[in-house]
Amino acid sequence: MSAMRTLGWLTVSRPAARGRVAEHRIDLPQVLIATKSFWDDIGPDFVARMTAPTTAPIDVPQSNVVQLRPAAAPVRDGSLWSAVAEQLLQDHPATYTAWFAQLVQIDLQDGILILGARSGFVADYVQQHLVHRLTAAAVAQDPGIKLVQVRAHSA
Repeated sequence: MSAMRTLGWLTVSRPAARGRVAEHRIDLPQVLIATKSFWDDIGPDFVARMTAPTTAPIDVPQSNVVQLRPAAAPVRDGSLWSAVAEQLLQDHPATYTAWFAQLVQIDLQDGILILGARSGFVADYVQQHLVHRLTAAAVAQDPGIKLVQVRAHSA
């Protein structure tokens, strides 16, 4: 904080007083002036955004993001999981590619859909963070589903 105050990048907007801390603000114009010599290192699109007038549209090149692994369509084998997987691919393509495409149906019994993952890490992550999406998609396909469980399973 002291170094930023010395450079003039940080200003005190409300000094400290008894019972409260000081409030600081970043002096963005000062930061931009001090860092302008490094803008070319970031890239031409950044320079264009920083130097263009605020009212003029900026011509930014198309995205250079490379999709490393395209989403493979789920295998249509007539199982509940194939219908659920197809719905998940439509609704959440990135999440499907990263997590759901690795799952397989192990069992469906008494309203409990059990899915298998190739590793314990994938099973734990999906069970902890994404099971609500799986459950919603499964219930949409079969209203009799009460629970979806994901376990580590070797194929």
